[in-house]
Amino acid sequence: MFSHTNLSDVPEKAKGSYILILHVKEDLKVRIGRLGLQYISKGYYAYVGSAQGKPPQNLKGRLRRHVSKEKKAKWHIDYLTLRKGVTPVKAIIVFAENIEHDLSKILEKTGQKPTIKGFGATDCKAGCHSHLYKIHSIDDATRKILSSLRRRNLSFVVVNL
Repeated sequence: MFSHTNLSDVPEKAKGSYILILHVKEDLKVRIGRLGLQYISKGYYAYVGSAQGKPPQNLKGRLRRHVSKEKKAKWHIDYLTLRKGVTPVKAIIVFAENIEHDLSKILEKTGQKPTIKGFGATDCKAGCHSHLYKIHSIDDATRKILSSLRRRNLSFVVVNL
């Protein structure tokens, strides 16, 4: 099942995993918690996350947090999304539990490049290098990701942010 929608249309109690697509408009040096000072080149990135809790820790709440500039940095992704010139563009929401690492592997298999070691994956037991990937082409990456999700019969939606 696939459709495009807006964040306001995501069900309040929805849980699952997601791929957040970000546009970094200029090269950045960013201090990312314990990962330290990191260099992020301009371009598009995909971040894999999950939201399995009750509001605001569900999908809608988590995506709202990623879009907001009014927050204190808590997760690695916050250090990026707080920066001027970093804009969440869309999210691919997958309505399945505990597949964050599977989504990360899908990104690798579709040719996306893992970036900062441990980013979003410091507690990963599946051996993911990173949950942040540099995207070579947003359209090509999106097409490949959606095709991979369809082959796995996963229920998903693309949310315009």
